[in-house]
Amino acid sequence: MQIEKKFKVLNAPFVHLIFTDEFHRLKQLESQDNIGYISIDGNNCVNISSLFDEFSRKMRFPDYFSDNWNSFDECINDLSWLEAEKYLISINDADKVLLGDDRNFGAFIEILYDTCVEWEEGREYGELVTVPTPFHVVFHCTVDKENYIIERIRHIGMDKIDIIK
Repeated sequence: MQIEKKFKVLNAPFVHLIFTDEFHRLKQLESQDNIGYISIDGNNCVNISSLFDEFSRKMRFPDYFSDNWNSFDECINDLSWLEAEKYLISINDADKVLLGDDRNFGAFIEILYDTCVEWEEGREYGELVTVPTPFHVVFHCTVDKENYIIERIRHIGMDKIDIIK
């Protein structure tokens, strides 16, 4: 299976769950086709503060970023400092993300999904203009956590996901 093809195109689904050994191949995409590959460690996202820290550090958010959803949404929808033609956020150990905090997990997933759609459509906000750009999010966890993460994502109303086994 050539999973990397899924992440180079500008069409849904944008949120993927991977339960296969091919997950390690995602890192190889970083050097291909000017893909901005961001690897997020779910173990560093167990609460909202640590999630903001992990994303801010790995995505090199600007100094004005503050620890709240509005600021997170603004920064993840800009990314002008990364200068990539495509974006792929890979979240390993996704079952650990905001563990026990379904409200914030729901906000997180909603922002990620809306971000994918916004990048797909292209944006025009004053001086910030972007062409339609592929933006995908991959959640990965071990096979024994497969049902848990699928149910957790579907529980918050997200049914537009691609499950790769």
